[in-house]
Amino acid sequence: MASKVVTKESDELVAQRRLLRLLLKKGEVPIPPLSNSENETLSRFLVARNGEVTLADAMIRDAVAFRKKHINEPKLLSEFKAPDVLLKYLPSKFFHLKPSQLLHDRHGNLIKYKANGSSDPSGLLSALAYDIDLLQDFVLFEAEHVVQTLRAMGQRQGKPAKLVVVDDLAGLCSRHATAVFALRTFAKFGTVLADNYPEMLHSIVLINAPLVFTAIWAVLQPLIPERTKTKIVVLGTDFLPALLERIDASQIPASIGGLAEVDMPRVGCVPADQLEGSSLGYRKVAIQRRGSAKESRVLCAGARCVWRWRALAYDCACEVRFEPAGTAGGDTVVVSPSERGVEGRGCFTAPSGGTLHLQLDNQFSMMRGKEVLLLLQVQ
Repeated sequence: MASKVVTKESDELVAQRRLLRLLLKKGEVPIPPLSNSENETLSRFLVARNGEVTLADAMIRDAVAFRKKHINEPKLLSEFKAPDVLLKYLPSKFFHLKPSQLLHDRHGNLIKYKANGSSDPSGLLSALAYDIDLLQDFVLFEAEHVVQTLRAMGQRQGKPAKLVVVDDLAGLCSRHATAVFALRTFAKFGTVLADNYPEMLHSIVLINAPLVFTAIWAVLQPLIPERTKTKIVVLGTDFLPALLERIDASQIPASIGGLAEVDMPRVGCVPADQLEGSSLGYRKVAIQRRGSAKESRVLCAGARCVWRWRALAYDCACEVRFEPAGTAGGDTVVVSPSERGVEGRGCFTAPSGGTLHLQLDNQFSMMRGKEVLLLLQVQ
C-alpha cells in the first residue's frame, strides 16, 4: 500500500468540520460511508455547500434519509439485477469492469468512459416502459460501485481519488436533440448524484462535440447543478492534445487515439421489437373513450402477483380486486381502489386460491382513447 499523502488543510475547514460533526452528533445523524475517512466525507459536503456548516448539515441529513429510503448497500450491490436491455443499450459499462481494466488520469483519479453520441435515450426509456424507479436503482447501483472503487484506489495511493467522466459525443444528431423528455430524465439523475455523492466527481470531459450539442445543452443546462457545470469541459473533434494533458495515452482507448485496449461503450438504437417494455414483459393495452380494459390472473394460495402500468399520454384510472375461489363475482376484495393517474404499481400475495382482476378505466373521458403499457405477472 502506498504511504499516505498528507495535504495541508486550512484552519477554517478544520473548524467547519468540527462544528459540523458536533451538529450531526447532537442529532444522532450517521455520516454516510462515501470515503475512507469521516473527515474526507465531511469535507466533501462542506465544499459542496461552499463552507456553510448549516447547509452542509442539512445536506447530510437529506442524504442519510435518501440512503435509508433508496439504498441498502449490501442488498443493492448483491441483489439488484439490471435488465439485459439496459445493460446492452446504456452507453456506459463500468460496474462489471475487472480491476485490470480500470483506467486513471495523471492525478490518480478513476476514469469512466461513456459514448452518449451513440445512444438512443428515448428508445431506452421506452424499452424500460418509462420505469424511472428502475433506472434510478441502476444509477445508484453503479454509483455505489464507483464509491467502492474510489475507496480502494484511495487506500492504494494514499490519497482520495475522484471520478473523471470522458464522454464521446460522436454521432450526436437530431434524434438526441428532439428527445427532450428523455434528456431531462437522465439529467435529473445528475442532481441525485450531486446531492448524495458530493464532490465524487472531479470533471466531465465531452469530446467530439458537434454543432447539435448547442441545442441539447440548452435543454440540459437548467437541470445541471451549478457546481457540476464548472467541472464540464467541452472539446471538439481535435480533442486529443487537450485530453493528453489530463490523461496518459496508455489510459485512453485506442479507438479515440490512445493506447489502451479497452472498447468505448458504443451502443446504437434500441430495436423496435424491444420498445414499450416488450422485453420486460409489458404489453400495450388500448382503451376506447368511455371504455375500460380488464386483465385477470389465477393465483394459488401464497402466490405473489405484481403489476405496473404507465399511460403513454393523458391519464386513466386503475383498480385491482381479488376474487377468492368459490365466491360469486360480487364478493371480491378491493386490493387497490380506483385512482386516476399516469402510472401505478403494486403487489399482492394471495391468502387463498382465487383470481386477481386489474381494471384500467377510461370511462371518464368522452373524447380520447388511451394507450397503456401494462405488466401483470405472477411470481
